[in-house]
Amino acid sequence: MAKEPVKNPAEDDDSIEFRWEDAEKDGEVIVQNQSAIAIYINPYKNIVLRQEGRYGSEDHIVAIPKSEVRKVIKKMQDLLKEI
Repeated sequence: MAKEPVKNPAEDDDSIEFRWEDAEKDGEVIVQNQSAIAIYINPYKNIVLRQEGRYGSEDHIVAIPKSEVRKVIKKMQDLLKEI
């Protein structure tokens, strides 16, 4: 008796039209793309948050002076408690 082939669950059924704009409204879970983020100290002793640019655009850069770092960290910790 021959066994039926097992369908690979990773294969998508192309006969069903998928619409990204409707997926979230329909209750689908969408995992958003995230550009890479680097955190480092620049030559001026600022803490830098740098987000990789997309599609050839420039990187986004935020330089935080040492005197403001604790305020920024505290605010981020406060915001983290809210989510």
